Amino acid sequence: MREAPVIGINRSQQADGSVQLQIAFGSCPLRCKNCDSPQCFERRRWRLYTTQAIVELIEPDREFLEQEGGAVVFTAGEPCMRAKFIADIRSIIGDKIKIVVESALNVPVERVQLLMPVVDRWVIDIKDMNPRIYRSYTGKDNLHVIENLRFLEQSGMKDRIVLRVPELPGLNTPEDRARSTEQLRVIGFEQFV
Repeated sequence: MREAPVIGINRSQQADGSVQLQIAFGSCPLRCKNCDSPQCFERRRWRLYTTQAIVELIEPDREFLEQEGGAVVFTAGEPCMRAKFIADIRSIIGDKIKIVVESALNVPVERVQLLMPVVDRWVIDIKDMNPRIYRSYTGKDNLHVIENLRFLEQSGMKDRIVLRVPELPGLNTPEDRARSTEQLRVIGFEQFV
């Protein structure tokens, strides 16, 4: 049984009445300025959960999670770093419950390959396609991100992917975001939030 560091678990009811269970992981390879989840770096805030413990959290809401719009959403830290953990949960809960992964996608492609048959929807935070802006914001390069995007598109997954190209205060402009969006469209992506 695998374990993963978790910094938060949140149930929410969506406007359509469906339920989402959000599981936020600890740890991340990026060090984004203005990080939405800085607690993912504070080991004292982590609590280790086994796959079975997560499944036990899912079961009481199974009926609601199986409804249209319901999902288990893995977020924060970098969910792709927990690919085997998420795959194990999928094998236990079956395929009637949707799994959503919110990721920066800055991981080796092998992690993404493990998740492809498991994830129903990807929400990918691109940051910015400009390598200089990306590095300034995250402290890392975006080569894995681009490789993974191309791999997912070539694997026929683009309909399952929604991309974010956020404003990065002091680092990117509306023109930078428009250029990033255009580069993503050239790769083959059409869904943006």
